[in-house]
Amino acid sequence: QGDEMLTIRQQEVYDFVKKYKSINQGVTPRLVDIADNFGWASPNSAKCHLDLIVKKGYLKRDRRALMIVDNSICATCGRVI
Repeated sequence: QGDEMLTIRQQEVYDFVKKYKSINQGVTPRLVDIADNFGWASPNSAKCHLDLIVKKGYLKRDRRALMIVDNSICATCGRVI
C-alpha cells in the first residue's frame, strides 16, 4: 500500500477527491466532477487517474464509492507517511 509515489497530477486528483468528500458529507465525486475540475474533455481521463491511484494503494473502491486509505500524505514526495 502506497509503495509507489503519486505523480503531481495524481496527487492533485487525490487531494480533490479528499476535499470533495469532506465538503459533501463523504459523497464521492463523479468522474465528470473530477474531469470538470481539471478542465478535461472526457471523464475517462479522471477514471484513468483514479485507477492508478487505487492501484498504488492511496484510494480503495467500495462498490461505487472511493475510500481514502490513509489521510497522511507527504505533500512533497506523495508518499503515505
